[in-house]
Amino acid sequence: MTTCLFCEEVNPIPKVSDQYTQNKINTILDTAEQLLMQRPLYKINMKDIVRETGFSQGGVYKYFSNIEEVWLALARRYELSSNFNGFLEQLFALQLPPKATIKRIFDFLTQEIIKSLDSGFSKLSLEFNAIYASQLEQLQAKQLAHHMEQNEQYGYNYFFEQMTQYISQCEQKGLLKPLQAIPSIILYIQVTLDGIVRNATIERYLPAEYLDPEQYQISNLLESMINNLYIFTMSLLGETDMLAPK
Repeated sequence: MTTCLFCEEVNPIPKVSDQYTQNKINTILDTAEQLLMQRPLYKINMKDIVRETGFSQGGVYKYFSNIEEVWLALARRYELSSNFNGFLEQLFALQLPPKATIKRIFDFLTQEIIKSLDSGFSKLSLEFNAIYASQLEQLQAKQLAHHMEQNEQYGYNYFFEQMTQYISQCEQKGLLKPLQAIPSIILYIQVTLDGIVRNATIERYLPAEYLDPEQYQISNLLESMINNLYIFTMSLLGETDMLAPK
């Protein structure tokens, strides 16, 4: 009698736990993160991931079909490591005056930016956008749509949406008197922060032969620059006395 090798009763296929799967994915992402800190993004491919993890090719491709999926998953992991929702919920619950609330928001952003520089997230974002600019919309739609549907409290978009709502509520209550449209003020904050992060990232990861760390300007002045942005933002929100000479 011939034994059926595919019958579950005779030869059951062992079930892989969710934790096992997550550990494998984390190992792949940890490896990608290490490679990211060592070389430009365009010089890293799936063969490098396979070699550095020590997994078989199938063991990597089981979870990621191409290098773009690895980078998007790593970006998603970075984003989810920041508890934007928890921070804002706790802050708004304190019901502090607008000036104090917004100052804490800028302090939080400062720490998140420093974290993104130290972790390599800012480098990943800068290089990924430069390399895949023509494909970015399609890639993001494919890889991030499902996650964002499940988690609306996601990343900087959510953060600035909440900030916009908070400032609008303060205006309605007469606590702030913006000199410009609130969306324009928020856009100004975003564009300024993007510029700061971009230049700080270039400084941080430019090869040493091109820039001595002692010559860093933006990285060394980052906290001061963001505090200045806070002061100017408050002036746009009607607190014009903050621009007065001390």
